[in-house]
Amino acid sequence: MGEYAYVAAGSDGLSVVTLGVLPILLFEVGSLDTQSAIGVTVCGDYAYVADYQAGLRLIDVSAPG
Repeated sequence: MGEYAYVAAGSDGLSVVTLGVLPILLFEVGSLDTQSAIGVTVCGDYAYVADYQAGLRLIDVSAPG
């Protein structure tokens, strides 16, 4: 554990999944509902989410769950 993928999931918002050894071992550990997440970049403890017309959201991901 300890490695995560941050997924801009459109109308499902931002999803945080663990990265396992096998792709089948992926599971969601956290999420955040947004209007329409269309892109995400993570730098340090923050995720920068492009949220369609709502604009840019800055999200603290220091505790991904």
